[in-house]
Amino acid sequence: TMEREAQLVDAFQEDGWSTGVCGRMLDVLQRRGMSVEAVGIDGKGPIIEGQPSLGRTVNVIPSSNVNTLTRLSIDGTSSSNDLSSIKDLMKYLNEETKLESGVFANYWSQNLIDVLNKTDVLSAWLGSVSVPNEGAFDQSNVGRQLKMVAKLMKLNEERNVNRDVFLITNGGHDGHALSKENLQGSLPGLNSGISAFYNAMTRLNMLDNVTFVMMSEFGRTITPNTGLGSDHAWGGNAFVWGGQIAGKKILGKYPVTFDNSDEYQIGRGRLIPHRSWESLWYGVSNWFGITDDKEIEYALPNNGNMGCDLYTNKDMYKVGDNTVSGCNDRTVGMNLAMLLKEPRYLTGLEQKRICKAVIYLTVKNTNVTSRCVVSDQRVTVYFESARRRVLSADEMGSRFLLGDGIANITLEAVIGYEYDNPPDGTAGTDYVENVTRLTEDMNQQLSGNSSACKAASGRRRLTEDGDTEDGAFCLSNCDVVTLMEADVTTAPSLVPSASQEPSRQPSSSPSTSLKPSLKPSREPSYSPSSQPTELPSTSTSPSLAPTSQPSELPSTSI
Repeated sequence: TMEREAQLVDAFQEDGWSTGVCGRMLDVLQRRGMSVEAVGIDGKGPIIEGQPSLGRTVNVIPSSNVNTLTRLSIDGTSSSNDLSSIKDLMKYLNEETKLESGVFANYWSQNLIDVLNKTDVLSAWLGSVSVPNEGAFDQSNVGRQLKMVAKLMKLNEERNVNRDVFLITNGGHDGHALSKENLQGSLPGLNSGISAFYNAMTRLNMLDNVTFVMMSEFGRTITPNTGLGSDHAWGGNAFVWGGQIAGKKILGKYPVTFDNSDEYQIGRGRLIPHRSWESLWYGVSNWFGITDDKEIEYALPNNGNMGCDLYTNKDMYKVGDNTVSGCNDRTVGMNLAMLLKEPRYLTGLEQKRICKAVIYLTVKNTNVTSRCVVSDQRVTVYFESARRRVLSADEMGSRFLLGDGIANITLEAVIGYEYDNPPDGTAGTDYVENVTRLTEDMNQQLSGNSSACKAASGRRRLTEDGDTEDGAFCLSNCDVVTLMEADVTTAPSLVPSASQEPSRQPSSSPSTSLKPSLKPSREPSYSPSSQPTELPSTSTSPSLAPTSQPSELPSTSI
């Protein structure tokens, strides 16, 4: 569902696990040795589920209080709290390991003991802690959930936790009918709960430790339906606040108009998203302490598909200095052409593999940091004219494209590519602009017929140390890569080139220096300079465009 996808923020799930974005963020910190917890209040969701192999489970805690084991908790008809009557049942469920016991039984038994002990301890802690103005929390379901969050945050030292992620939910907003009335009933409780939490965090001096993300899986139509409601749409928004958030601003593109003339409008106020979920979570991950490229890649597996359209902690927070790696020096367009085995567009996963291949090759050969996104693609089917035939009515479907008479199927893709030159100042352009070598290398990485792909035997994953290896990007539909070319004519560099060769594209910002060039142009200028040189010309040829102002120095020409 869209709700699940919005919580996972991992469209392709290449690792085979349905882990959520916040769960993966906790995984990164846990691998560093930090103590982390994922807590769902009154329930849990995919967003806080992490890698199962790490052994961390989601703690589900009721907003009212933790449920300790009592006689009443098992048999709701009994008013007695006598645990002796369930002694035999507990012994049966948790008896000593026997010869026929399996690993699952042992694991279940150990977890039961751990949960019971943890529940008793947490119940005692919660009974002794209070937060400011608790009555303000009790006006709504959201408030009651946030009161439990506030208590757990206040107990972070007792709980011995370095980082927490809390999940609270609030339903009832799917207003297909009478949207105005529904919102009038639901928003006041949402507002009072958030206000109580904000005030409590402020009084506890913990507001700077909080980033609060309020999101829904999709937006609603701007125009109403016949039931005075609003239907499912696409692009929406998320509210983010916290003590360190640089607030009171909109990130992204706010619609110019809500009628059909807006370029992102597809009817009834349905808006095409201008930014991905990754753009939001990229900045939150930075704030959470995740800035290393490999760790970001784990937390947000598809962030590379978004090019440079991501927000860092520098964009979202008052104090932040992180930038998107690969987006600071140079931008080039790339043209990719390949022969296909069947006529279809690249899937999202195939686009991702193409970009990973480009990044892998440039890092391997030039040590640059780079980013990539496939921005356009076109498929062309070429037929052998000598073998054309009239198709019958039954053959007029797309099936005929796979029949006789096809000479080849070509895919042409446009790729946006950004890269940062290495710290030592050497330019990465030599490899990127070497068409022959780049084409050959991309063919090795993508073509199912290449030696690298055959050797990989379909291997798609990362190596144990987190590095990618040759053959990890093979495309089953790629027969051969015929061209991989950097289109440098459309991309002036943001920094001066370290190359000794002159640029093939003039600068969009001409020099304002008063000193003469050390390398005069091979072609004379046909317009007088707006910045005349302080030194007279030594040329023996007359100017092709004489100035209308007399020279300050007399001519020495005879």
